[in-house]
Amino acid sequence: MGDLDASIWNMDERPRMVYRSLGRGAFDRIGAGVMAKGGIAVDMRERRMEAWSLIHVLRGRGRYVDQHGRGWDIGVGWCFQRIPGITHSTYLDPSSDWKEVFIELGARLHRPLAELRILPQDPPAWALPPGSDVRGRMLDLVSGLAAATDRDLPRMAARIIGVSVDAMAGAEPPAPTADPVDEACRLLAEESSRRIDLEAWCASRGLAYERFRKDFRRRTGLPPHRYRIRRRIDRACALLRSGLSVQAVAAELGYPSPFEFSAQFRAHLGVPPSRWA
Repeated sequence: MGDLDASIWNMDERPRMVYRSLGRGAFDRIGAGVMAKGGIAVDMRERRMEAWSLIHVLRGRGRYVDQHGRGWDIGVGWCFQRIPGITHSTYLDPSSDWKEVFIELGARLHRPLAELRILPQDPPAWALPPGSDVRGRMLDLVSGLAAATDRDLPRMAARIIGVSVDAMAGAEPPAPTADPVDEACRLLAEESSRRIDLEAWCASRGLAYERFRKDFRRRTGLPPHRYRIRRRIDRACALLRSGLSVQAVAAELGYPSPFEFSAQFRAHLGVPPSRWA
């Protein structure tokens, strides 16, 4: 493992992060580190980063969602990118005791490499092949960067680029994996006018309802029934803007009466639909 710091190799030791600048600020910096995120459920939700980083999963389970809404279930041995200016989300299983090693390039360093497809945006997430030495080399960079003198920094930047290129070499973009929460969100939004039995829906997919419900709330910030109401109100607003009457909107969305629709609308937006329209 070369100059690998034993404290980094030992997964039970305290994580560390190292950032060094080649220029005048964050756009020119390089970095490496090990981070522990046990107990965290929402790591990042639709975030845009200023720097590029390559993350390798040392321990734990999670899900990576790119800017197109494609999702991958990720775990030990997987890598994924955080690309400057591009939204992405990462959700973690809080019980899986997540730990990762990362390397980073400032946006000004990453941009020409991306434009030349030396570090392409695809695949955004992938599993390293068996026998890959990328994990050890990334861990090695953490201690190497911490010990580097200013004169060593260009060489360290070259090492970070080299490891990144090797990690992506031959990486096959795996097919996105279906996500029950994404499916349920679409179902609750698209079928807002009829009753949906989510317990039966989960059973048909072999999912434990209570675990699904907790995951849904962790990911969206709302329990399923409140998420459905919010999407229903969103749809009601769109219909009211199109010129439909309150009575017609209530019927379109399956409310038993305009009065029940008006009461729920007012409870969520603070004004009755007639005044909102």
